[in-house]
Amino acid sequence: MLKKTIISLLICMSIVSCSSQQKAVSSEDFSLVEMGISEKELVEQMGKPVRIHQKEDCEEYEYIERFYMGDRLVRTNHYFFLLENGKVIDKNMKSTEPPTYELNSYELQSSQL
Repeated sequence: MLKKTIISLLICMSIVSCSSQQKAVSSEDFSLVEMGISEKELVEQMGKPVRIHQKEDCEEYEYIERFYMGDRLVRTNHYFFLLENGKVIDKNMKSTEPPTYELNSYELQSSQL
């Protein structure tokens, strides 16, 4: 009886942990968002934003996509959607790469690039 209870509890915990993870976003997802859609439609399409920035008369929803090579972050894409009166009025993307000097010589010699 105790064994069944523990197994049931573990299954429930794994279901909850999987459902609480954020949706992975991509440049394709970003390109499919149309101007004028509602905040609800944006969240349904892109998932919950990482951050919501309050601007003077609007909000900016931020989503992040990260690219790794092994365990090293090589590029980050930030997707921004500007919402005014609950509707998307603008969108843009910013891509960043960490400087190469952040790698030390040991990492370069021991990594598989």
